[in-house]
Amino acid sequence: MCGIAGAIGLGRDRTLTRTMIDALHHRGPDGAAICSTTLADLGACRLSIIDLTAGPQPICNEAGTLWIAFNGEIYNFRELRQMLLFRGHRFSTQTDTEVVLHLYEEFGPAGVEKLRGMYAFAIADDTSVFLCRDRVGIKPLYLCTLKNSSVVFASEIKALLQSPDVSTSINYRALADKLVLGHPCSTDTMFQDISLLPPGTYLEIRRNNDGLAITSTCYYSLNLAPNNSRDDCICTVAPIVASLLEEAVASHLVSDVPISVCLSGGLDSSILGAYTSRQKAAAVSTFSISDTVTNPDVTLARRSAKIIGAVHYEYIMSFEEFLAAIPGCVTASETWTSLFALPFYILCQKMSKLTKVCLNGEGADELFGGYPAFLAPPSARLQRLALGLERVQRLGVHPSQRAQQLIEQCQSAQTLAASAAASFEYHLTDQLTNFHLNVIDKYSMAASIEMRVPYLDQPLIDYVARLPAAVRCNYVMGITKHVLKRVALRFVPEVPVDAILRKKEGLPSAGLLCHRKLTQLCATAPDEYVDRHEFRSWVANDNDVSSNKRDLLLFDAFRYIFCVHRGVPPRGLSFHDLLQQWRPKPGDAQPAVTP
Repeated sequence: MCGIAGAIGLGRDRTLTRTMIDALHHRGPDGAAICSTTLADLGACRLSIIDLTAGPQPICNEAGTLWIAFNGEIYNFRELRQMLLFRGHRFSTQTDTEVVLHLYEEFGPAGVEKLRGMYAFAIADDTSVFLCRDRVGIKPLYLCTLKNSSVVFASEIKALLQSPDVSTSINYRALADKLVLGHPCSTDTMFQDISLLPPGTYLEIRRNNDGLAITSTCYYSLNLAPNNSRDDCICTVAPIVASLLEEAVASHLVSDVPISVCLSGGLDSSILGAYTSRQKAAAVSTFSISDTVTNPDVTLARRSAKIIGAVHYEYIMSFEEFLAAIPGCVTASETWTSLFALPFYILCQKMSKLTKVCLNGEGADELFGGYPAFLAPPSARLQRLALGLERVQRLGVHPSQRAQQLIEQCQSAQTLAASAAASFEYHLTDQLTNFHLNVIDKYSMAASIEMRVPYLDQPLIDYVARLPAAVRCNYVMGITKHVLKRVALRFVPEVPVDAILRKKEGLPSAGLLCHRKLTQLCATAPDEYVDRHEFRSWVANDNDVSSNKRDLLLFDAFRYIFCVHRGVPPRGLSFHDLLQQWRPKPGDAQPAVTP
């Protein structure tokens, strides 16, 4: 696992890649290096998980003509390595990174279709650069084209912002998407000139007489069309899903360092903990967090850990810890955040003292239908969308084309069945990639932890995504995650029945008490702060002024860290410092922080 960055083009700044890699040190504290070809500079900072003695990356082929900077894990790399050895390739390390390089050398771009894992990488020679992102977007890769026509890329936005030529202008279209759907859509980020490489996509960048020629290819798209040629009775489906899930966990345990499990106490993580404990000779370490000892998920996590014989670590965070973590959390988020997952950010910081790799249950709710929206009637969804659209229209800003497409799909759903199908389309695409997976990657890597998500293993997701919505989520009987609950009841007896039957609280509720205290603290800001804020219309809620103040303060925290300090906040910055800074003085016509 690594942080990667690079610059492409004959007119590129030759010193920029080193600066970008320095900004990504948290992603790879075990070593860093830079390499150069005629066309590009590649850099990587490494978190050693496979072949701990392999040394820093990037890595080159035998002839020294092809280089790779790689971020991620390839779970079938050993099988691929054997195949490449049979074809005559020679290896100098035992890493999965080198396997990807030789796979590209042997098969070209088509080699990516053989990869099973999470990844974002760059491969370069003197005439071209190949950039690729995994199928569902577990690992991010950001891009920006500079005025001199060179292209820069990196694992995080803050690395790109180390170039003074990368603008910090806010992307209002992304803001509009966030207001309506809760996150930016498609390739948009919160910055006008920075975009995401889409999941399941690779770019081929070649030098030509006019500069750079860029070709984009989508090599994978999620197939959500029900496979009507097979028997989808839940009694038939459940054992297949159980087998695929157990094998997914087994593949994700490939590592040269111990692997732990995030145990929230709910169904998803309890299944992961059970399967992991079956396949590991030593006791697995599990971790959970809350802001109160009475949180039901913490209680269930403790019980689940005891059943599987885990070494369990439980953290009860204080409000002081919550406040102290806000600047770091905003810096890691790289977006305007509500802090819903701040407990997970703190948990990762705590875990980093004890583990390097951890399994996480992200993706189960999206794949199996675990959110209340899957059971909600179409009218309820339309009402929520209408409120967001009305506000956006008042602001005169239009959502992106992708956001409008998702909205239209929701609006056209007139039945529970159609509404559930639209929910899977939404939750398994943009929301999963641009919201949940963004949090999982950024918060864990901020603490130098590799977070693996077995529920998004390719064979599992390809099978389950084509099950009818009514099988995955029984909207008639009102049962979310119907298949997964059947799997737990029949095949995973280690999972407590309470974890199967009760409504999952999840990590956001783990900080609910602290979040309420934060809102109360933000309420001490004067009312003029909202009245005079240029973005007040984006959060205006006449019935909840305190929440307006909190949301604007967090927006200003995001702008202060990224638009003023370009993603590298002053050392020792505290939320109390920011709260005092943003208190408007008598006569102020603008907010204190304006990029």
